[in-house]
Amino acid sequence: MATRSAAVAAAPTARGRLRRAQILDAALGLFADRGYNAVSLRDIAAASGITHPGLLRHFQTKPDILEAVIEDVEARTGVRWSALPAGERRAAVIQRWNEEDPARAGLIAMLAGEAGPDGHPAHDRIAARYRRVRALTIAEYRAREARGELLPGVDIMDAAVELLAGWDGLGLIAHYLPIDIGAALELRERQLSEAPTGVRHPASAVELPDLTAAVDPQDLGSIRRDQIVADAMALFAERGYLATTMQDIADRVGVSKAALFHHYPSKTDLLTAVLAARDAEIGQIGRARPLATAAGALRDAVAGARRNAAERPGLIEIYAVLSCEAAASSHPAHAYFAARFARVIDFFTALFRAAAAEGSLRPGLDPDAEARWFVALWDGLQFQWMYDPEDISIDEHLSAHLDRVLVEGH
Repeated sequence: MATRSAAVAAAPTARGRLRRAQILDAALGLFADRGYNAVSLRDIAAASGITHPGLLRHFQTKPDILEAVIEDVEARTGVRWSALPAGERRAAVIQRWNEEDPARAGLIAMLAGEAGPDGHPAHDRIAARYRRVRALTIAEYRAREARGELLPGVDIMDAAVELLAGWDGLGLIAHYLPIDIGAALELRERQLSEAPTGVRHPASAVELPDLTAAVDPQDLGSIRRDQIVADAMALFAERGYLATTMQDIADRVGVSKAALFHHYPSKTDLLTAVLAARDAEIGQIGRARPLATAAGALRDAVAGARRNAAERPGLIEIYAVLSCEAAASSHPAHAYFAARFARVIDFFTALFRAAAAEGSLRPGLDPDAEARWFVALWDGLQFQWMYDPEDISIDEHLSAHLDRVLVEGH
């Protein structure tokens, strides 16, 4: 009798585990497809094939589900990481595995920026992930250094931060543009152990590109419209676009909802104004102070990152949050960020090509690959900075990277 009773009692537990797994798989797909803020508990229940009350027997809140999904994703990655033999370049191999399961890989890339504000339910979890993965990467690099597999002088801490930043940045860009993340990671890992070889490009005249030529900021006309955009920008940075309502913005500005709609007929119109204002505030690289060399323009871009972090950190948050939230193709800002990423990559590709032509890029480096990595690195550093602003300096890491790829004295 005891054996039969135990078997009967165990059956619901087994069914419960199966149902829980179904819920997490459904939630993962929805979060990766639409973004966390755009998905409701009822959406998850419907995708799981159960009722909303049935879902609540397993998870009381959406943050509970998100926590369990992240835990599952990290557990799978951790098992794969630890299973790789010594000497294996883990980042590139893990990325190839991720490409077989794009929803799991895509979710972490989206959350990196979206969960940056302190109030996001995944903020602490993603912060802990950065600390853990950074420690694993440092341990791997130290082991490689002991085996003589790293170039002399490699700063292991800096290399670990850069690898994770570039990886996250590439993961975000891949939501908007076709990009081979695995190949970029393999190239970065080779650069840590193999000095580049190749010829220097002949010097030639350099025509610096203009990053903001295609930006069309809206006329913000009145003080009231300026205030609406500023307050909406702050709320979008704190909560994300999808979790912010027009009523929230009206309350922050101190106007009626009708008055808000008088200036901006829809939340999408307001989002467009916020993004244009953000780009206008960041400034126009190369216009304020004309520069004679591509290397100078690259250094000046990093100086701009330093100013932004010191004077307007909110601009970093609004960009990081919205660029990750808009990774879902259904988001109203998706097309904006796709066009912006294409424009920014074209801009830095032109700069790195010009650097090669003027002789300031180290021989053997591919200007196109360096441009893509630089853009990804910048974005990924912004993510890490939101979780650890005391220890992660965006401009210092970017400057250290340029020191490695530019010829000394440039």
